[in-house]
Amino acid sequence: MLETLETLQAENHKALIFSQFVETLRLIRFELDERGIKYVYLDGRTPNRQSRVDLFQNDPSFPFFLISLKAGGAGLNSDCR
Repeated sequence: MLETLETLQAENHKALIFSQFVETLRLIRFELDERGIKYVYLDGRTPNRQSRVDLFQNDPSFPFFLISLKAGGAGLNSDCR
């Protein structure tokens, strides 16, 4: 997966990465941090969700959006706590 993400980044693509497991997203975050690859992260505990969506949509320097399925299923533009 990381090779695919690096290829997507090199080709200036954006991607949504969903997982039902927050621990899996944590591992992906660690690997992206190690490679210096920027991303936006959203899980069920993320406050101000719309600002995260806006950042991903409007800032080309963030090619990846890591989203927990539970958070994504609750509506990305609502504040779930």
